Amino acid sequence: MTLAVSFAPAAPNTIVAGIVATEAAGVDLAIVDYGTPRTPIDPLAVAAAAAMATTRIRLAVAVSPAIVEPFTFARGLAALDHLSGGRSAWRVITAAGPFRASVDTAQLKEFISVVGALCESWAPDWCADDKAEAQFWRAGSATPIAQDGRHYQVTGPLNTPRPPQGIPPRLAWSADPVTGAASVIVRPGETAPPGAAALIDVTDVGDAITHDAVGFHIRIDPADKAGLAAFVDRFAKVSA
Repeated sequence: MTLAVSFAPAAPNTIVAGIVATEAAGVDLAIVDYGTPRTPIDPLAVAAAAAMATTRIRLAVAVSPAIVEPFTFARGLAALDHLSGGRSAWRVITAAGPFRASVDTAQLKEFISVVGALCESWAPDWCADDKAEAQFWRAGSATPIAQDGRHYQVTGPLNTPRPPQGIPPRLAWSADPVTGAASVIVRPGETAPPGAAALIDVTDVGDAITHDAVGFHIRIDPADKAGLAAFVDRFAKVSA
């Protein structure tokens, strides 16, 4: 059973502590969203901090093309993948919580395409590590992507080496405009798109044992220490 957890808005250090606690309980995936105007959060920064405090849990970050360019995000995602040892994931959303700006489906699709191309703009065998020849990376292993689209014009390649996963896995909610992804979070009774794994959205850990699915998603409040402790304890018992 796979369990994904997302967190209610809280201070960055509180979310990091929540991720550490849920990893200890056996949770497989932590999703870091944008915060609110009162508690703004940079998902990449919070996930990077969590990467240094964890060893197993996958760290997924929300990103909105309304407030960040694909090159900037791809560089941060690659860095997170390196920091975490290949445990990063991402979810593209139309608008970020504290911000009102939004984007259309066409821009979302182009953003996803550009980020993927940038993540793969370095060959898997890019690292030469040849001290004798003073060569760190293999000549020709980085290739421009030459993106000239309606929303983005990006030459590339990425100025960060290829992520360990290549293109880190992408998540989506069933209501998202672009759901083609490895994992899609659905409501009970819904089905994921063809080729995607469904994670059922539940309101209580105990609900997980009443469904037949590959995984589940639940939202918790990391600032509620008593509630978090109870969640960790109950999930440990359910998954045992």
